[in-house]
Amino acid sequence: MQAESQFLLTSADNIFVYAAEGCDGPYYDPALNSCERVLRIMRGERCGTVSSLYQEWAAALQFPSYAIGAGWDSFHECVIDLDWPIFASAERITLYQTHTSRVLCREPEARSSFFEIMRVAPQRFVDGRHQDALTLDSPPRVDARLSIVFHSIPEELPALAALLREHEIYVTIPHV
Repeated sequence: MQAESQFLLTSADNIFVYAAEGCDGPYYDPALNSCERVLRIMRGERCGTVSSLYQEWAAALQFPSYAIGAGWDSFHECVIDLDWPIFASAERITLYQTHTSRVLCREPEARSSFFEIMRVAPQRFVDGRHQDALTLDSPPRVDARLSIVFHSIPEELPALAALLREHEIYVTIPHV
């Protein structure tokens, strides 16, 4: 059961905002990491620079070694592809970014690239799966969904709401 200080706020396009007091990640449910559901957590306090963001996401999502630090195009491709074995049979993949308002706080000029990728990733993921089904001998699941969750502690929720609006990610956040 969630504490009163936790709430989930949703928007369209499989992008969510989750606020919880002192929470560094969602309640862990082993079912979230079954063969059909995959949850990956990227820690915002470890994503202050572009380099550290690449490293954190690459470790959590097991990007191929050649893609680490290769630039935003490579990062985008890795986020929307997710065809390697751990993800190929997944029905639902959830990418959970903790302390989102701290992401790229030491290089704020890079935030537009990151949030643009996050904004389009759920739909591009689905589009890519459908294309792979037409071209690959053993295609990944075409019914898979990619969801992105942006976490914030309640005190940082106004900053997160402003950050998301600035990057054209629109969610309804009451009292902000």
